[in-house]
Amino acid sequence: MYVDPTSNTKASNLRWIVPYCRPDVPRVFAALVLFVVDKILIMLVPILAGMIVDLVIVDRHLDQLLPLCGAMVGATLVRTCARYGYQMLMERFGQNSIYRLVSDQYEKLHSLDFTYFNHTRTGDIMNRLTADTDAIRHFLSWVTYNVVDCVCLFIGSLAVMFTIEWRLALALLAITPFLAYCARQLAKHARPLFLSMRESLARLNSMVKENIEGNRVVQAFVREPYEIRKLDEHNAAVDPHVCLVVDCSTVEDHTLPGPAHRADLSVRQRAVVPADRVK
Repeated sequence: MYVDPTSNTKASNLRWIVPYCRPDVPRVFAALVLFVVDKILIMLVPILAGMIVDLVIVDRHLDQLLPLCGAMVGATLVRTCARYGYQMLMERFGQNSIYRLVSDQYEKLHSLDFTYFNHTRTGDIMNRLTADTDAIRHFLSWVTYNVVDCVCLFIGSLAVMFTIEWRLALALLAITPFLAYCARQLAKHARPLFLSMRESLARLNSMVKENIEGNRVVQAFVREPYEIRKLDEHNAAVDPHVCLVVDCSTVEDHTLPGPAHRADLSVRQRAVVPADRVK
């Protein structure tokens, strides 16, 4: 296993997933560098646009137009490449972490006894291996850098706005607590819905599994001639081995007489000979 299952028994959800992410920490640092480049350039483009308005349109310095436009285009291209780079790195980071997690999950399932599977719904097991792990991958690959992106964009926007017009920046800052309260209320309302959706998925997976298992039984009754032909083909392939076993049993019956051996012979004959009577 990639991580010792006894080492994270009392850890929180975030600390529990960290050991699976450690091998890809260098990839996260590389994504962080590209992320910083992207945030710097995203703040630079509006400043360049403002300089075009102030220097070229208002002050009529037309010779500054091409250099400023070139700087905007270059900054946009570099920013696009940087954003693509850190998104791909973070996606690879999430995929590798989930690969290690799912591998440990499968290994753990193979070590469990039948009691666990008798008391746990198949839909719950399928959800843990598919929907829950995909939610973790989504958190690692997308939510992490988007949270940092929103925080950096908010702080950077306030800094730029305070340098341009401090009164407008204060007006924006005044409504921020109200927006945070609305987001908090939305999160509290969404959590029960998410849990209900997960329970619905578990019930759906269990029902689909039962239906798939029942399909083969239904098909066997509907296509009885086909199933009989298939059974005959398998019986024909087994017939030589059946004859060999019966012949060996006959020889053993003459050479090793006794009640115990005759009982064993009767069991073997009952288990082997009636293969052509199954239908």
